Amino acid sequence: MVQKVMKGRIFVLLARGFEEVDVSSVTHILRGSGLSVAVVGLTAGPVRGAYGLSLVPDCALSEVDMELPQAVVLPGGAQATRRFSAEPRTHTLLRQVASQRGYVMAIDTAQAVLRSAGVLGGREPGSGNGSEVERSERRDPICLGEESESGRMEGLPSERVRVEGRVILSQSSGSAPEAAVTLASMLEG
Repeated sequence: MVQKVMKGRIFVLLARGFEEVDVSSVTHILRGSGLSVAVVGLTAGPVRGAYGLSLVPDCALSEVDMELPQAVVLPGGAQATRRFSAEPRTHTLLRQVASQRGYVMAIDTAQAVLRSAGVLGGREPGSGNGSEVERSERRDPICLGEESESGRMEGLPSERVRVEGRVILSQSSGSAPEAAVTLASMLEG
């Protein structure tokens, strides 16, 4: 079944342990650009962020209608990333939006969710690339990197914001506002 994409509608997803600054800055910039942003929780009710700030989403993922957003934003936060990755509805939403030529944006650690959903390179879901323990022990250069003697993070792209087709990747919470401006300009273009 082909679902209709709501032009200009954006979902910013929330899961417990999200990075508060990511959600706040991205939502502020996108709404300030005149775009329709719905903050969508994986569950109903208040969601507690990584530093204890609780936000009440506009709705829960189970409550959204059948119309797809034109874009989905995943904030960073290690705990939120694990929750997004463990939620099949997150993967389904990301794949549907990508297949309908929508946009997907991930901040910092949330880039791992795009890979596990099959939206961003790397392994396909269920490809059998090791057990959960082995995967969690591996260092992922996009998410973690390693600091060199010069203090620069090795294994990370030098760009703060990277665009791969319709996927926008913010390397940290510090570059989330730049990524939001990039998404807004792509949606308006």
